[in-house]
Amino acid sequence: MTSSPPPNNIVAPAPLSGTIANSSLRARIEKLAAEIRLPTVTAERCVHTRIGDATCRACVDACPLGAWVIDDERLGIDINACDGCGLCVPACPEGAIVSDDVLADTDLRTWKNHTTVFRTCERTDLDAPDCRIPCLHRIGTRELLFRYQRGMTLWIITAADCDACPRGGVQRLAESIRQTNALLQSRSLEPIVLVALEPSHWNKILSQSNPCQSGLVSTRRNFFYDALRTAVNTTRDAATLTGDEPANFTPPAAWLPKTGPDDLFLATPTIDPTRCNGCDACVRLCPHQAIALETTETASCYQVEPRQCTGCGICRDACDQDAIRIKTLAPRPPAVALAQGRCPACDIRYHLPTAQLGTDGLCAICAQTRHGRHLYQVFK
Repeated sequence: MTSSPPPNNIVAPAPLSGTIANSSLRARIEKLAAEIRLPTVTAERCVHTRIGDATCRACVDACPLGAWVIDDERLGIDINACDGCGLCVPACPEGAIVSDDVLADTDLRTWKNHTTVFRTCERTDLDAPDCRIPCLHRIGTRELLFRYQRGMTLWIITAADCDACPRGGVQRLAESIRQTNALLQSRSLEPIVLVALEPSHWNKILSQSNPCQSGLVSTRRNFFYDALRTAVNTTRDAATLTGDEPANFTPPAAWLPKTGPDDLFLATPTIDPTRCNGCDACVRLCPHQAIALETTETASCYQVEPRQCTGCGICRDACDQDAIRIKTLAPRPPAVALAQGRCPACDIRYHLPTAQLGTDGLCAICAQTRHGRHLYQVFK
């Protein structure tokens, strides 16, 4: 069952202040606001449409109301349960879930010559509609990096008591900023600064700031960020994050410059050469070519490019040898060297990690079946 879109003459209400006394009216307006801001899903990005054995449950785990449903028959959202908090948006590794108001620039202001992002959650009841979002924890690494490469390094926030809020059980904004800063500092870039204030103090600081009318403030500090943005593909703009991007999702780490072997990445696939059987399933199934088979006349290897990894887990789920792990905040792993050969039992050319190559020269399948020749062979 789907809800009908609101008529054109109905405007989405701003989050409510404490002046509304009628609880029934408040509940109705909040329900209407939630329906208006329901997230949308780009089905072709979801890992469950790519492999049947996907274990990703990111949206389910992030939803405090149990609105997301994933089972053998369905993948979808219960619109009667969803309150439009948007916590599922940053949780989805493939960016399959989109909310229209995530990247609104109405909260961008200048304060003491700093380009500053002011944000408050809707439960504070502050009169600051341009800066209010349902939940601060819906701000994830992707939005943080998008704003960072536009020169926004200062976030001033206020919120209600997150420990008493049913939305407070997910990864919080402070942790997302910690992870983002780890990526930045590994590249010797200036970190993001998060300032959390009491609502009254936050409101006072907001009143002392000014709206940004024409982009970033022209300062020597922002000159550095202009240089950084030239190293980033500037065609990946806000349309990328608001659902206009093609099915192939751009990993957030791809926006960061390459600086050296100490660069950290949000998600890094690692291959255990003692378990891998060289089947190439991870290479064929990765939607972003984060794992590649590189072959020359004399050698071949599996090469991991974590700048392209979203952490979707397809490679891990597809590996029947349990040879792949996805690490968080890890550097690029070394290449996995492969030995090439021709199986003396089945006469098929193959490659295996050098750690797996046996003295008999058999391929992985013949080594498992003891190179018996059978028309049909069942593996357990």
